[in-house]
Amino acid sequence: MDIYGIRFLGHNIPPILPVHFSSIFAFRIQNTLSRDLYFQSHSSFYGTAIHDPTFCISVLLDGKVLTNVLVDKDCLRSRERATLFFPFRPQDEGEYRLQIVMVEQHARAVSDGSNCLFGMALQIKREFPGFNLKQKVRHGLFTFLYSESPLQWKRLQLCFYRAILSYLHHKCPPAIIKEKILIQLKELNRELAFREKQVRELQVASLPCYLGIDTTSKCNLRCKLCFRNYVDIDYNSKPDMSADTLNQLIKELFPTAATLNLSTIGEPLISPHIENILKACSDYQVRLSLTTNGTLLKEDNFLRKLASVLQHIEISFDSAYPERFETLRSGASYEGILHNAAKLGAIRRSLPDPKFNLGFSMTLFRDNLKEIPDVLRVVSEVEGNFLKTDIGVIFSQRDLHLSVLTCPDLYNEVYEIAHEKARQTGINLLMRPPFSKTRETEAVRYGICDYLYLSACISSEGALNPCYFQPLPSLSVKNDFRAAWNSKIMQRLRLEHDTDRCHPLCRDCYLVREGSDSVENRRGQFLKGDALKWGVVVNFAAGGNADHYKVTGWGEAEGSFTWTKGWKASLSIPIHSPTTSFITLKARLTAFLSPGKVDKQTVRILINGKAVGVWIFVKPEFQEKTLFIPSKPFVQSNNMEIVFHTPDAVSPAQVGFNNDERVLGLAVQTIELSE
Repeated sequence: MDIYGIRFLGHNIPPILPVHFSSIFAFRIQNTLSRDLYFQSHSSFYGTAIHDPTFCISVLLDGKVLTNVLVDKDCLRSRERATLFFPFRPQDEGEYRLQIVMVEQHARAVSDGSNCLFGMALQIKREFPGFNLKQKVRHGLFTFLYSESPLQWKRLQLCFYRAILSYLHHKCPPAIIKEKILIQLKELNRELAFREKQVRELQVASLPCYLGIDTTSKCNLRCKLCFRNYVDIDYNSKPDMSADTLNQLIKELFPTAATLNLSTIGEPLISPHIENILKACSDYQVRLSLTTNGTLLKEDNFLRKLASVLQHIEISFDSAYPERFETLRSGASYEGILHNAAKLGAIRRSLPDPKFNLGFSMTLFRDNLKEIPDVLRVVSEVEGNFLKTDIGVIFSQRDLHLSVLTCPDLYNEVYEIAHEKARQTGINLLMRPPFSKTRETEAVRYGICDYLYLSACISSEGALNPCYFQPLPSLSVKNDFRAAWNSKIMQRLRLEHDTDRCHPLCRDCYLVREGSDSVENRRGQFLKGDALKWGVVVNFAAGGNADHYKVTGWGEAEGSFTWTKGWKASLSIPIHSPTTSFITLKARLTAFLSPGKVDKQTVRILINGKAVGVWIFVKPEFQEKTLFIPSKPFVQSNNMEIVFHTPDAVSPAQVGFNNDERVLGLAVQTIELSE
């Protein structure tokens, strides 16, 4: 059946399987159209389609998405045939309907038959009769022709081109010959790495195509909400990568590497090895990517040398307003960064196509969220071509009110406005998809992690992490990267990666998951340290954080407290699911009382629309009140709405206390939520 021009050619999926059987299945497809077809990128969590239309191929089991399927380079050329792979591990016996469907990006993958490339009945049996001879021959022939044979052929080709490059290294051939060999070697290595990833090889012949090398951990700025402020590590005192280690990595990895990213922990342009790196990138045809704070992009000669090897450069730029920018990025000059970006933009304009990508990266908080359209304008003014935004990570409870997670509706509103502005200015906007209203669309995996096959991160100490989140002890690569790349630790990570035995950090990693865009799911991504803990303190004093949580019925802060106005006041506080049976609401407050006129105030407290308690005030001084609230059924949403009903509230003028005509109920200093 042809769907969107894709023809299904064959597969190696048996109709009967035993319980707990584990395998990698494959199927063949062909693009029958006279144009290329593009597929949803598995390497981006921004959900921004570069091509239109963009498609997704998914495997369904009884109508539910089992996994999404990767397509090499996210593209199937006109008339091209491809073999695609997916893992299958049945758990429960029974009869199932397995389908392979193709949909346009962001469409629901559930098949009604109109988008089904292939479907079959599948039986999972506890008493498995075994594969018959026909099934064994069919499965073996398919595997040999479309899996094992292409894999071995790629490995032989890779060895051949490595040998040629080694020979040419001693012969000093013309640069154009060496360049062609390098291009061929890199492409073969990338194709092999992708294929080894698809079939889940434990010991690989390829080397990583996309490198992240942290040659320095130092930074020349003191950004307000940088993670460096929340860890007990002085990164500026850590030694830089040694020249010997870097030279060893260049010799071993650069011949097959496609890109190099220097942005991990520190400011990459501080590195003492930057000149050596630029030369090596030029010699080995490695394209350079980096994120920089932009303070060191000054000298014209250096900028031209940098531009000659650049593929992608992001300048951290968190606000279109000088005062806020310099508050967030302490030590940087707003005008200075713009001047440096404009100089690089002028160089980019003078180059022939294809040009390197130049743009800003913007960390989003509640205060700068509405500035995205303004930053898009600034990107256009410095002649850049993209803006990449991401939600800022919060590391402390005291900063929780700054998080975008506290205003998902505002984020969704700005998302639409910003994309319209991006279309008007011609700037490519990379922005995470809007928050979903519910958790109905659970995250779906896009195969196995790139950091186990195609990408690698190497620290300034000369260690393979193997990814930025360091799930396992680091592996030394100072003498032999390949030994670490195929170590028992890496093989175990590859074996267990998408199973129940995988490392906890890998289990919910958003780099290989699609669809985890609810507030609850994003809490785990963007709240770290004690920001993930209960213990939210709302401070109603002047300069406190209460304004970020107020909804209705509140006045302005007056010294150490804020009055409620009227007979109802409400708060909305972002929370995550508690791990205990009860939560505690503790408040320091008092009520408006007037002897002989208002001798008592009764306050009813509601949590998420349900009554949880009553407080009675008969003394005018500030006091502490506490409620113990069962987690169920009261705490069931991502935001806790707290409502104070004050039916006895009156205005001071009404009882002759003074001329204040506000209807006053409670004077609140602090409210604290904890488990």
